[in-house]
Amino acid sequence: MLLALLNTRGWSEGKWRTLIEEGKEYDVIGVCETGWHDSIEWDEGGWVGIGRGRKVGEKKGGGAGILMKEKAGRTIEEINPTRDIENQLGYNKGDIVTVKVREQKEVWWVTVVYMGVEGRGNQEDNRKLFEAMLEIKEKVGRDKWVIMGDMNGHIGLMEERVNRNGELLLDFSEKSGCRIKNWESENPTTWRDRNNESAIDYILVNESVNRQGCRIWKNEDVDISDHSMIGITCGKHREENNAKKVIWKEKWDVKNANWIEYCRGMENTMPGDTEGIGSTVSEWEQGIKNVIRQEAKKAIGTKQFKIGKTRLKGWWDKEVGQAIRDRKKENRKQKSVAKLARLQGGRYEEEWREAWDRYQEAKKRAQSLVWKKIGMWEEEQA
Repeated sequence: MLLALLNTRGWSEGKWRTLIEEGKEYDVIGVCETGWHDSIEWDEGGWVGIGRGRKVGEKKGGGAGILMKEKAGRTIEEINPTRDIENQLGYNKGDIVTVKVREQKEVWWVTVVYMGVEGRGNQEDNRKLFEAMLEIKEKVGRDKWVIMGDMNGHIGLMEERVNRNGELLLDFSEKSGCRIKNWESENPTTWRDRNNESAIDYILVNESVNRQGCRIWKNEDVDISDHSMIGITCGKHREENNAKKVIWKEKWDVKNANWIEYCRGMENTMPGDTEGIGSTVSEWEQGIKNVIRQEAKKAIGTKQFKIGKTRLKGWWDKEVGQAIRDRKKENRKQKSVAKLARLQGGRYEEEWREAWDRYQEAKKRAQSLVWKKIGMWEEEQA
C-alpha cells in the first residue's frame, strides 16, 4: 500500500487534477484543505474521495479528506463512529475523518486530521482531536491504522523547540503505541516559504503497519502548495508494481491524420474486382481490409497507450504537462540554491532571489495555461 499526504492550500480544478496526475502511482492520498465545507464526496479520474469541512460561517476547523484510487476489489467507507466520538467530546468542526479501505483480505484504517495552529484559542480543540483519535484506536483493534495530517506541531525535528501541539502529539504517540515515521526521514522539512521552513505535517502508524517494514518518503516534485507531499510505502508495493507486465495497445491517430493523402491512396490501390485478391468472398474481404490498413498506416498512423492507465480527459494535454515540468524544474533549482544561500550566504543570496523569481514566473505561466485550457474545454462542452 502506498499512502501520501498533502496540505493542498486550495482545491481548484487545476490543483486537484494536478494532484491526481502526480499521484497516479499512489493508492491513498490524505488531503488537508481549509476551503472545504460540510461533507465532501468526490469521484473523478479513477479516484473516489470522502472529506469533511467546517460548517459554512464557522471560522475555525476543517477540512480533512481521503482520496482512494479505484481498483477491483478495493472499497472505501467512512467510519460513522468518528462523528459519534466527536459528539461525545463536544467537538465537531470537520477537521478529522476516518475511513476503512478494504482490499482483498486486508483492512486499513486511515485517519486524516488538521490541527489548529499554536495558540490558546486552539489548544482545547486540539486536545479533543487527540482524545478522539485515542477513541478510534480502541475500535481499530489489530487492523492496520495510518494517521496523517497537518498537526502544526514541533516535536524536536530540525532542532525546533517542542511546542504545545508537539507535546500533544508526542503524548498521543506514547499512549496509542503509534510510531511517528517522521523521525526516520533524512530531510524532515514539510513546509517552506521564501524565508522559513519547518516540520509540521506528520504520518503515524500502528504496530500492525510498522511490522510490514514501511518506509517514509517525501516528493517535492508535487509543488502545488507550500507544503511538501510526504508518504509511506508499506509491504512490497513498488516491487510488485515494477514486476507487473506492461501491456500496450495501438489506436489510430485520427487527430493528426492526412485525410487527403489517405483518399488518394485508396483511389490508386483499391481494386475494382476480386482479381488478384482471392477467389472467395472471405479472401476478397480480407484483401480489402489489408489495403485499407496499409493506406491508413501511411496517412493516419497509430499511437500507443497502456492498458488500464487512467487518462485525464478534457483540457489536460502535452502543453500543460510541459508547463508543469518546467515549473518543477525551476522549483528544484531555487531549492538547491536556497540551501547554498542558507549555508554560505554571500553571492548565493542574490542568485537564489533570481532563481526564486524564475520559479514564480514559471508557476504563474503554468497556472494561466491551466485556466486557459479549462475555459476552452468548457466552451467545447457547452
